[in-house]
Amino acid sequence: MRTEVAKDSYGASVIELARRGAPVRYAGDFLVAVDHDRPTGYYETDRDGLRWREAAPFNTVQFDVAVADANDGRFVPGLTVALRAEKNGRTLAAGECLFRWHPRLHRYAVDLRLLPGRYDVTVHIGTPVFQREDHAAGRRYSDPVVLRFPNFEVCRIGAV
Repeated sequence: MRTEVAKDSYGASVIELARRGAPVRYAGDFLVAVDHDRPTGYYETDRDGLRWREAAPFNTVQFDVAVADANDGRFVPGLTVALRAEKNGRTLAAGECLFRWHPRLHRYAVDLRLLPGRYDVTVHIGTPVFQREDHAAGRRYSDPVVLRFPNFEVCRIGAV
């Protein structure tokens, strides 16, 4: 793992995920970690204000995709992130990962229904649409990336 990524606290958190066993990969201008846990509730804004939403009872796993700048470790906002879980070349679950704010580790997350087991997980990160100002550094994130995490183990963590 490149040590300069740890300059930012977000990058240091991504490196900590790697130390805990989460797969982490560099791809283009991104440093990407994939982790999983049980589905959790979240706050969401609707027309009546901030409201707590429980995780859907039929989902069994929450995939978290942390995306940092490969050079300095900062969180990269405004991305379109999708995740697919396959076994033997067949897609068993897929979805768009939405931004989830967290006090320590912002991420893109999706709740899916999968049995415990090993899956080939593919993450697609699209080109962001936000404006960039610097003539040199502003050219970063210009290419979409696809990362494969083969043999990713999903543990029994949610109701099946």
